[in-house]
Amino acid sequence: MIPQVRDALVGKLHRRRKLGVDGIEGKDLRAFLRVQDLSGGHPTESELIQDILLCPYAWHLQMSGEVTDFRRNLEDLWPVIYHKPLDVKEQIIKLLLHELELSGYEESQDWHALVRALVPTRP
Repeated sequence: MIPQVRDALVGKLHRRRKLGVDGIEGKDLRAFLRVQDLSGGHPTESELIQDILLCPYAWHLQMSGEVTDFRRNLEDLWPVIYHKPLDVKEQIIKLLLHELELSGYEESQDWHALVRALVPTRP
């Protein structure tokens, strides 16, 4: 089995930041830029957002109020490869909440249990 290149790239966003390191790891940034160069601009912005929405860790982005290294890496990467900042609340969180609502989310429910029950798949 060979991993999909986009899956490998998203995996790089999960890298924990070392103490004192500000910004996405240089080798991870170079991997994104190299893949875009070799693939004619892929992943596109919409492709990467689709991948993030399918990523289990993305379901925790800001839901708990905690800013994760995953989110920091994503926010640092976006302006470099797409030449504009990422609006996480509008482009990620809003879509995730909508998906949860479609699945029957109510504030009285434990959203962690609901998210665990979701089985996202790439179309």
